[in-house]
Order: sequence, then structure tokens, then C-alpha cells
Amino acid sequence: MVQIHHHSSITEFEIFNDAYFVENYYATAALNGIFSYLASSPDQLKLSFNITGQKDQNILALVVGTNPELILLYGTFWNNEMLTRLSELISLNLNTRYQLSGQTQLIKAFLAHKKQRFETITEKLIYKCTQENEIENKATGRMMLAEMGDINPIAIMSEEFRIEEYGDRAPDTDMRAKVVIPGIYNKSIYKWVDGKTIRVIAQVNTENDSPIIGLFYTAKDSRKKGYGTALLHSLTTKLLKEYVDVGLQAMANNNTSNAVFKRVGYEEFYQWIKVITL
Repeated sequence: MVQIHHHSSITEFEIFNDAYFVENYYATAALNGIFSYLASSPDQLKLSFNITGQKDQNILALVVGTNPELILLYGTFWNNEMLTRLSELISLNLNTRYQLSGQTQLIKAFLAHKKQRFETITEKLIYKCTQENEIENKATGRMMLAEMGDINPIAIMSEEFRIEEYGDRAPDTDMRAKVVIPGIYNKSIYKWVDGKTIRVIAQVNTENDSPIIGLFYTAKDSRKKGYGTALLHSLTTKLLKEYVDVGLQAMANNNTSNAVFKRVGYEEFYQWIKVITL
């Protein structure tokens, strides 16, 4: 039986879905920023509800009054009746653009049900590793924490990462000031060094005792030499000595990087997408 659960506040929504957020932390951690925004600006919460069905069938939905309006849809399992109810509860006006993000198949199914065209902004795979694989590390060099003297080369690599990951939709972010310097200061950026050259960089966010690896980037002239695998394997091994598991987000269309992640021992467990309607 399909049931609708409306929520009067973002806090009520968080409490109702606490178990889902814990289980899917690496896929939903970015929602914390939205929750903080809605807690301070409750008038921007336009819709908040769950649609539940049998057993683990559950759709989470938020509509936020940003410009363009933001529709967040998450879930793991659902049926056609739940999808129909979702389509009835969220209306899309003609000649109005909407931004949607969340579980890939759910968002695509919702927009197909609405017969709504869209453009994909970003599509990611979310990985989790609980045990690294035993692999032979053929790359020379070693993993080290980044230092303040590394700011310039890491800033250049971070900017290359930003452009390569997002293309013409790359966010206008000052990587040096907002990512690199704070990351080095907080000891969250690691590097693989061969000789005096930084070959690969990666950043680790350890909030809530759930480390997530991001900013994973191999310099263009250092690719296909095993450096990326070496850093990821060394960093994952280090983190798994302190934590139960490690998360990682990757662009869905980067086949080379995704192959490295799987070789190290990461398993895909969630698909995430951000789109804008046309």
C-alpha cells in the first residue's frame, strides 16, 4: 500500500529519514548544506514528503524555492504507483526551468513520466570500500601530506581537475583560496611524489567519522603509469585502519578513473545526477 508522509519542517524530514541518511551517507552528505539553509530560511521549503510502499520502497522529495527551483529526489526502490503519485505531487510549469538532483534512475523516471526534456549537468557514481584489494604497486615514489610549499603546483592541478570534471559547467570556484590552502592547513590533502614532482593529489573529508575522498586528480603527463592507483591504494589502506569504510565520488563517464577505483577495492553503491529542465 502506497502512503504519503508530508513534513511540516526540514527537521521533521530529517528525523523521518534518519535511517536512510545513515545507510546512504556517502550519497547524501552534500544535503547537509541544504538542510542548514532551510533551517535558517524555512520559507524556502516549498514541499517536503516521503512516498512509501512495500518493505524498502521509499521516495524522499524536497522542493526548495531557489532560482531556478530545486527539486531533490532520493530513493532506493519504488514502483509505478509511487512514481505516479510523485508526478501528481510535484508539478512542472511550462516555460519554467527546474534544477533536479538525486538518485539517477528516479530522476530520469520522474522526468520521463512528465514527458519533460532535460540536460544533464553532472552524473556521478558513489563508491564505498570496506576492504582494499591486495595489488602490486609498481609506481615509484611515496604518499605524503601536502605542505604549504606545494600550494602553487596543487592549485594548478586543482584547477585542471575542476575544468576536466565539469567542462563548460565548471563552478566558478577559486580553488587556491577556497580548497587548496584550507585543505593543506587542515592536513586533508595528500600527494604522491616521485622525485620532486607531484604526480597525483587527493583530498579527504572525515566529517562524522565517514571519510570521503575527493579532488582525486593525476597530472596529465603522469597518467597510465600507476601513480593514481598507488596513491588511492595507500590512502585507502591508511583510512581503513582508522575507519570502518571509505567513500568516493566519481564522474560516471570517466572510465579510466572508475577502473582504478574498482581495482583498489571500491564498489559502486549509488548513482547520482544533477539536471536542468529544457
